[in-house]
Amino acid sequence: MTTMLWQRDNQVGLLVFLPSFLLSFFQPLSVVDWPSFRSLLKFQRPSTKEADIPHRTTVTQTILATAECVKEAADQEAVSGAQLSSR
Repeated sequence: MTTMLWQRDNQVGLLVFLPSFLLSFFQPLSVVDWPSFRSLLKFQRPSTKEADIPHRTTVTQTILATAECVKEAADQEAVSGAQLSSR
């Protein structure tokens, strides 16, 4: 899966894996705006363009949207579970 996302679309792949990296290692979201971090990504994959690397605002929006989807799914599951148990 990692390779498929990376090859298909740099920005989509980075939006999937950057939040995970930042949250797993308790890094501030501003890491993605650090010139040294952006240079590392471009060094690792020379075809990566500056526009492919999301900034912290985009990463923040992605995290918030994902959290909202998870919350909605949990709420729906809770409602479904409550309906099943009341039968």
